[in-house]
Amino acid sequence: MSERISLWTLVAVAAAVGLLFFQVIRPFLIPVLFATVLAILVRPLCEQLAGALNGQRRIAAGITAVVVILLVLLPISVAVFIVGRELVEFGQTVRSQDLTVPPALSRWTGHLQDHLTDAQWEHTRSSVESVLKEGPKLLYQQTGDLLTNLVRFVVALAVMGLALYYFLAEGQQMVESVHEMSPLADEDERTLFVEFERICRGVVLATVVTALFQATMAGIGFALAGVGHVWLLAGLTMFTAMIPFLGAGSIWVTVSLWLLWNGETGRAVFLIVYGSLLVSSLDNLIRAKVIEGSANLHPLLGVISMLGALRLIGLWGVFVGPMVAAFFYAVLRILRERHERQLHMAKHSPAVSGRVTGHVASPATGPYGIS
Repeated sequence: MSERISLWTLVAVAAAVGLLFFQVIRPFLIPVLFATVLAILVRPLCEQLAGALNGQRRIAAGITAVVVILLVLLPISVAVFIVGRELVEFGQTVRSQDLTVPPALSRWTGHLQDHLTDAQWEHTRSSVESVLKEGPKLLYQQTGDLLTNLVRFVVALAVMGLALYYFLAEGQQMVESVHEMSPLADEDERTLFVEFERICRGVVLATVVTALFQATMAGIGFALAGVGHVWLLAGLTMFTAMIPFLGAGSIWVTVSLWLLWNGETGRAVFLIVYGSLLVSSLDNLIRAKVIEGSANLHPLLGVISMLGALRLIGLWGVFVGPMVAAFFYAVLRILRERHERQLHMAKHSPAVSGRVTGHVASPATGPYGIS
């Protein structure tokens, strides 16, 4: 067997095994990705802890992973479970009970009926009733698989915690292994690692921290205003706070309008003032502090990448979409800078200069033929 045939056979076997390996680990790619992000974010803490433990990096990695699980992942799991339970209860309640028309809306429909014919009013009333009946059914159907998704979410968090420990304990060795196998130039590899770390801190950390603070403050406001399903509304606030052009205001404004519709003017005014001063104002303050010096992403690109990732991989797309878009932009920028460097070097090389001036510079002269 010739050397060429042997090489292509080995490449085919490697591709087949690689495809099989990808299919095996595909369910856990997203948890591993977020473990990588968490490892980058908490690496300074692990380094300081390892120094205090006389270089015991595995012990420091274990302590750091446990702290992250207890202070970050476990509370998120509990919050997601509570939000899911309230969502199911809300869907069942809306489905089983008759919806009452708010007083303000009832007065408005009375005025509307005076200006419509009997046929127009009957058509409008039947259309509204159809929407009110089908909406709760659709909501209840969407929450049917929620418990199954929660089980998958808990398993994903367990995988994430395990991967986080190994990334903290053996991250340097993993990076060196990637460096040895990568065909990229050393400078390009370093730039990509730096860009990925900056994207993690800028896109993920800024988005999550801002949304978490806004959801917490919004939940407190909903509780003070006496609104029901506080956990559900806080969870929706955190979700919408991550989406450009929507933001946390889309939830508390909607709740305020609903309170006004029901004649709860005092509570509605309180929630509007509270949301304006203590919820929406946090966006610029916190995001500016966290995202300082990190990669910026255009809002339009953020929306498109987030919606596309949501459709492709589900809830994780809120984080993955902007990360992929920002990293793709960073790779394009690196390619552009490398191309500009090559053009600059070619422009100032003696051979190119000689072709431009009509002769090649001698060793005794400078790059432009000037002694």
